[in-house]
Amino acid sequence: MADDIAEVTSRQTSTEKKVDKTVRWMADQYAALVSRQTLLEQKLDSAIRAINALWLEVVALAAGRLPPPDDPTSGLIAPPPPSEDGNDAMEGSQHCGDDEMGGLEDDPAVGSMVTQEA
Repeated sequence: MADDIAEVTSRQTSTEKKVDKTVRWMADQYAALVSRQTLLEQKLDSAIRAINALWLEVVALAAGRLPPPDDPTSGLIAPPPPSEDGNDAMEGSQHCGDDEMGGLEDDPAVGSMVTQEA
C-alpha cells in the first residue's frame, strides 16, 4: 500500500509539473500577444493622428487658409525657391525628360505620339 501511495504521489507531482509548465507557457504567450496588440494600437493611433492632421490641412487648403510651410504642425512641404537665374528647379527636370524622349523619336510609333503632343 505504501508503494501505491508513493506511485500516486509521483504521478501527481509529475502532473502538477506539467500543468505548471503549461500555465507558464500560456502566460508567456498571452504576454507576447498583449505586447503585440499594444504596439499595433500605438501604430494605429499614430496613423489616425497623421490622417487627421492631413485632413485638416486639406480642409484649410480648400478654404484658402493653409498654414505657413515652416509651421511644424504642417505635413506639407513648401516648394523649393526659384533659382537665382529666375528658373524653377522643376525646369531642369523637364530637360531630362526631353533628352530621354529624343532617342525614342526615331521609333515610328513613338515619333507619331510626340508629333501629336507637340
